[in-house]
Amino acid sequence: MRSATILFERNLTFRKVILDYLSKLFVQAAGISAARAAFDLPTRLARLIRMLHQRTDGDTIDITHYDIARLLCTGRPGVTEALHHLEGIGAIRATRGSIRIRDQLLLSQAGDLNSPDRLRNGRGLRRL
Repeated sequence: MRSATILFERNLTFRKVILDYLSKLFVQAAGISAARAAFDLPTRLARLIRMLHQRTDGDTIDITHYDIARLLCTGRPGVTEALHHLEGIGAIRATRGSIRIRDQLLLSQAGDLNSPDRLRNGRGLRRL
């Protein structure tokens, strides 16, 4: 630990890389917290699926309900309900352990943070 402290104090390049990383990490954590507090689960799920889709080849994402729940800090049953919602509008097709993007435009609209009906209301999440 002492050597890391010395490296941090003496090496300006190392210090800049670490501080830049931490800054980006905190901004991302703040964004996730804000989205969790302000937007309903189907909206957050649509955004997550779009983000994962951008980082994979093809239109199929191999991921379980459990992994999605952990990424969104929510329960697995809520993920199942939100996936059913996104399937119902025709944006995705969810099967055991994978999600296939059927309509990117619909998925994008479902994850649009500018839509007022995506906001939580004073009584909790809006009904699906």
